[in-house]
Amino acid sequence: MSSLKLNKFENDLSQEKVLLRDQVRLLRKEFFRQLQSDSQMNERVSSQILSQLEKTLKGKKGQVWAGYKALGSEVLFSAEKFSEICWVYPRVMNDELCFYEAHSKEDFEQSSLGIDEPKANLQKKVSLHEIDGFIVPGIAFDANGARLGQGKGFYDRVLSQVKSQKVGLAFQVQIVDRVPTNNNDILMDSVVTEEQIFFCDNEVSERKAK
Repeated sequence: MSSLKLNKFENDLSQEKVLLRDQVRLLRKEFFRQLQSDSQMNERVSSQILSQLEKTLKGKKGQVWAGYKALGSEVLFSAEKFSEICWVYPRVMNDELCFYEAHSKEDFEQSSLGIDEPKANLQKKVSLHEIDGFIVPGIAFDANGARLGQGKGFYDRVLSQVKSQKVGLAFQVQIVDRVPTNNNDILMDSVVTEEQIFFCDNEVSERKAK
């Protein structure tokens, strides 16, 4: 492919991602608003997501997994029900994600972006290659495991370096027919929503979810 055609392809792909990101953000925000205004619906959806995640994490006792602290209308993730797993959390340092063990509220502080991150003085940094699996947030996912993130590439850069299991976590409204991707985008092994688990059979992922 000529450089001119390649640049056009990349520009078109970038624009497609921007449009999809905006569309799904609105859907997610509206769904999140409904959850906040309806306690019964909120409890039901939270319980369903927890149940699906329990199935995904079955048999992971003693492993090290990366969780996350939700930003805005992202699916809330809590490690409380999975105490047999050692959980680590991301902190942005020099435009890269680093992962630290963090167990209590006192271990976190709010970043300039409003995200709860492990405190910088924690002496519990964990190497990427020590992490057995990642719970990954996103804006949109499809049934093949393609993920659309915030656009900064933080998770794609991390996940491209490991063969760990990758589990996307989302509301069902975030599942779309097709997420536009290029060679830098890392696919999930599975995607968990309140309604179902997508087990993704693809060639880019290094490992399939069992």
